[in-house]
Amino acid sequence: MQIDALGGGLPKSGQPTRSEYFIKGTEPTGQSAIYQTLKLSKHQQGKLADSSEISAGDYDTKDYVVFSMNDPISTDGKNRWQDGINAWIKQTYAADHPEYYPPTNTSDYQESSNNNSSPTDTPTPTLSLTPTPTP
Repeated sequence: MQIDALGGGLPKSGQPTRSEYFIKGTEPTGQSAIYQTLKLSKHQQGKLADSSEISAGDYDTKDYVVFSMNDPISTDGKNRWQDGINAWIKQTYAADHPEYYPPTNTSDYQESSNNNSSPTDTPTPTLSLTPTPTP
């Protein structure tokens, strides 16, 4: 069976493939999880959109190849597995392949109240005539 050479799932258009043998019932049924469409901030280039940008639909999307692994034996919080993966990516895929370098920081964009075009709850004064009794 032909599978994706990088992630082991079903082939993805434009990505390298390889042949692999599987025991019946163990073959991949979907694309690899390494192919991700990320939501990017429109306001802070190179950062992931934060929850307020996502809920407002104020983001762009871009496809990335994301290699991620937790270090199950680390006792000091340092993820040496991910460090190794990052070094391999840097050695294998030059900076002219931005799809291998997804952003990792999230936007901290805050919409300015001056740019807010939605109505406010501030009362607006209105003119009304009130009769006053004469003594």
